[in-house]
Amino acid sequence: MFCNLLPLLTIGAIIQFIGLIKEKQINKWIGIISIVGLLLLNNPDIELISSIGTTLLLIGYWTLGIQQLKHKTNP
Repeated sequence: MFCNLLPLLTIGAIIQFIGLIKEKQINKWIGIISIVGLLLLNNPDIELISSIGTTLLLIGYWTLGIQQLKHKTNP
């Protein structure tokens, strides 16, 4: 039932990354890598493509987290 709503999660995350890019909160390359990772993650058939998407998304969220931690610790 809720499996049909799963693409909405991806669309929401893409909108989030576009907003972060426009507000200059993250670098453009981080946002693009994350968006490509989200698009590749939606492939349910080929696990290699989903794994590449997960790795790209990990890079995007990892750099975003490190950036936020540096910002919080240096007032």
